Amino acid sequence: MFHESCWQKHVWFFICLSALIFPIFQADAYIDATLQMQLGNPSGATADSSNHDHYLIQRTVEAMDYSDNYGEPTWVSWDLTSGDIGSAGRSPDFYTDTTLPSDFYHVTPDDYNGVGAINFNRGHMCDSEDRTDNTADNKLVFYMSNIIPQAANNNGGPWGSLESYCRTLANGGNELLIYCGPSGFTAGTRIPSGKAVIPDYTWKIVVVVPLGSGTALSRITATNRVIAIKIPNNNSVSSSWQNYITSARQIEIDTGYTFFTALPSDVANALRNKVDGQTSPPPVIYGFSPDNGAAGDSIIITGTNFTSASAVTFNGVSASFIVNSNTQITATVPAHATSGLISVTAGGTAVSSSSFVVTGSPADLAISTSHNGNFTQGDTADTYNILVANIGSLPSSGTVSVADMIPAGLTVTDMSGDGWTSDLNSLTCTRTDALAAGANYPIITVTVTVATNAPFSVTNLVTVSGGGDTNLVNNTAFDPTTIVAPIPPGTLTTLLGWDMNGASNYGLSPMMPTTNASGLLVAGLTRGSGVGTSGSGANRAWGGNTFTATSESGAITANEFATFGATETNSGYTVSYRSISTFEYRHSGTGPTNGVVQYEIGSGPFTDVTSLYYSSSSSSGAGIGPIDLSGVGALQNVPARTSVTFRIVNYNGSSSAGTWYIFDVANTTALDFEVQGFITPIVDPPASPASFVSFSFANNQFQFMLNGTAGSNYVVQTATNLTAPVWVSLTTNAAPFTFTDTNASCPQQFYRAIVAP
Repeated sequence: MFHESCWQKHVWFFICLSALIFPIFQADAYIDATLQMQLGNPSGATADSSNHDHYLIQRTVEAMDYSDNYGEPTWVSWDLTSGDIGSAGRSPDFYTDTTLPSDFYHVTPDDYNGVGAINFNRGHMCDSEDRTDNTADNKLVFYMSNIIPQAANNNGGPWGSLESYCRTLANGGNELLIYCGPSGFTAGTRIPSGKAVIPDYTWKIVVVVPLGSGTALSRITATNRVIAIKIPNNNSVSSSWQNYITSARQIEIDTGYTFFTALPSDVANALRNKVDGQTSPPPVIYGFSPDNGAAGDSIIITGTNFTSASAVTFNGVSASFIVNSNTQITATVPAHATSGLISVTAGGTAVSSSSFVVTGSPADLAISTSHNGNFTQGDTADTYNILVANIGSLPSSGTVSVADMIPAGLTVTDMSGDGWTSDLNSLTCTRTDALAAGANYPIITVTVTVATNAPFSVTNLVTVSGGGDTNLVNNTAFDPTTIVAPIPPGTLTTLLGWDMNGASNYGLSPMMPTTNASGLLVAGLTRGSGVGTSGSGANRAWGGNTFTATSESGAITANEFATFGATETNSGYTVSYRSISTFEYRHSGTGPTNGVVQYEIGSGPFTDVTSLYYSSSSSSGAGIGPIDLSGVGALQNVPARTSVTFRIVNYNGSSSAGTWYIFDVANTTALDFEVQGFITPIVDPPASPASFVSFSFANNQFQFMLNGTAGSNYVVQTATNLTAPVWVSLTTNAAPFTFTDTNASCPQQFYRAIVAP
């Protein structure tokens, strides 16, 4: 008997499980929670664990209707007074809500990884600053059950300005009863992880009640001020919340909810029709004709006070329309409309007394496919996302099939999605459940490996068929994909960087990078909540003001800092951060003079890298020399899927109006802030030589145990002599395994094991 081994490379797979740390709150955090729902339960939500659409949650800080199917709340309610606004700092962490029923999906903070790349935020419904009376209350609103995917310019623009205005009202001697939430889920688009749906709109209703005796509810009359807004959830919105004023009645039409159910009906009706700042009488609908029709049909609506009409909806779906006169509107039945009430908004909102019946058109399935960033030759876990939506007016029927014609150079290793039946051989997914009009199926994720010689440009082609769909125009989608060569090991490269040329008025927060290395997912430059943007900001600059803390710790407590970060998405690579090679700045004479650069690995603590001194206050700006990161061990060879966050903490500003920016000193397209480093492929150690143990021979059967590197494949071979051996392969298996030769009948027989090629 004889054995030998040869060295051969093999692949190691690493799975990193991040520990989730959940806050522990005392049981008394749920006492008197009904105070946060004084105006009533608009959706009839229940605390029934089988209610996955409208699950009622009541806490001391808020009440909400949580949708397990959407992965977010559909409304949140709370009471705000000056006593709720204190000095407790903002929680540095978000938390998985483990109080949800066990069979609900518990959205985690990491599920929102990647939303920054599409310029979205983890959007609070009950705002952090509305619950700063103590740390425990502030942490409660950082449960992921209080979070929706919110466009960054919505969150930091009109939404944020109304939140600030509401706190001004509360500090001015008022008690505010607030509802807010998302609406419009017709597109069915989800965040990159697929765990939460991105809504079309965000809305808020605020009833302003002057302070007095008794409960706020007992002091509400038909004369109270009501602020209602409806903001498109995209990054094209303006900064003023006053541009999105509507009525609570309109939001009722959009959502199907009924607000103010705890109030007398006459008071509730008056509050529903109020439009803040407008005194014109609300519209009235007398009727419409015909009473049924298909998408594209014209409908005549009769009534009064139509002159200033701003919106017409069919069962909550916006329609195009023409105002013929003060008493008549001609509207077009929209493509996604379903049978239900018609509404007209003109100052206030009128709702028809009877339903319009949508007839006719069949299901219309539309398909799209997308991916994030460029692929790299040799990648092992790149993904495409495939979405099927029904943009018709009726549900689908029968089997729906999706096929992926994956391009050359890519190999599919997994194709799956909730509720889909997958076949990797044909690269198809099928399902038979009906898809409602205006809805979408769960996303199909296609995982691929990229050949080391894959072409630099490929196109993924996907199709959908079946479901009763007769419109084939939108049944095919293409996704052009750029494939780049891997960065050679040891090559210093730009990991991420920003050019501020073109930025103005303090810049967007987050501001996405001008450039980043392939496979590196970047969280953009983001202002801490304590950084202000009052007044006019400089051009070619990103930053803010209100850096008035006198120490590093004070600035951290006050959230007076800027953050950015990155995560390597390719599992076969590590990333090493070697330097902040370019750091150009500008600050005013009353802006911060000192700062510190810190880093955080995953969800760990922040650690100082170096102190900063902003020596120049010239309006032409200045630069800080390269900041060496190579000596920071934790920032070298960071594994894939591990987030790294950097923080620039600034302090010692002498005025809240004092400004600080990352600045384009030279007024060119060169990077003004740049981080350099290495992206390095993981080099696997070779498999160890095989060894044989536990020999036995009986009835012409020879058996032994083969040991080696666990999981590596070994080939067992045999020969009848060693002078001029002819090795015959008998079996290939992953070590360790038991080998049995059932035909060991030769006078002499030799065995060896080699690492499988």
